Amino acid sequence: MEDAWPSWSSDDATFWNHEWMRHGTCAERVVGGQHAFFSAVLKLHKKLNIQDALQSAGIVPSNTHQYPVQQLKDAMEAAYGVMPHITCDQRGELAEVWMCINKKLKPIDCVDEPHPHRATAARLPGAASGPAASLKAAATNWNCRDVIIPKLRDDALQAQGTEPEALTAVQQEGVDSAVAEEYQIEADLESHVAAAVSSDSTLAGAVERHVAQLVALDAEQQLQEVQQQSEASLQNGGVTALV
Repeated sequence: MEDAWPSWSSDDATFWNHEWMRHGTCAERVVGGQHAFFSAVLKLHKKLNIQDALQSAGIVPSNTHQYPVQQLKDAMEAAYGVMPHITCDQRGELAEVWMCINKKLKPIDCVDEPHPHRATAARLPGAASGPAASLKAAATNWNCRDVIIPKLRDDALQAQGTEPEALTAVQQEGVDSAVAEEYQIEADLESHVAAAVSSDSTLAGAVERHVAQLVALDAEQQLQEVQQQSEASLQNGGVTALV
């Protein structure tokens, strides 16, 4: 985990906990518990190696060269037979390469549409200001035509034979703040979803109770009609067979 799936913005334990709570719990019925989830992800990461696929097509990090996004997609399709989903940030730099899989953990074509978390945030009431507003702006810049794949700073420093510099306190504070802000946005989304589900459940319960009341009322009316018919029949000296 430390070699293949470290965190770039927080301590590893916090990051892995987030990944389990956000994604692992959703896949629990498919892959199993925590250990099974992380094991499955690492196997998929090794099987669907994005860096190897891009490098095989001559696509390597550069701080100046722009690659057509379609070239990246073609490289991934040539390597794995499916179409990925690729996004860039507002600077035109590569942000994410998604490989989509089905419930059998087999790769499938991705659908080119906004990230579900950010797209949902953009639709939430009150998203005109605050963190959600930045996500809404990012969603409008979702698919770029050309993208830069910048070199990691550590790679550049190592190439020069120097050690990477540690983040200053101010820089680390900014990173921590950004991570906390993202987690808070996702927590807000979960809260909205939970509220919606609760509302739906309450409405469904009210409907069920109303239907039960109508059924009970209908049964009571039918019983009253049968009793009235029976009384009328006895008064007339007749006998009514009730089936």
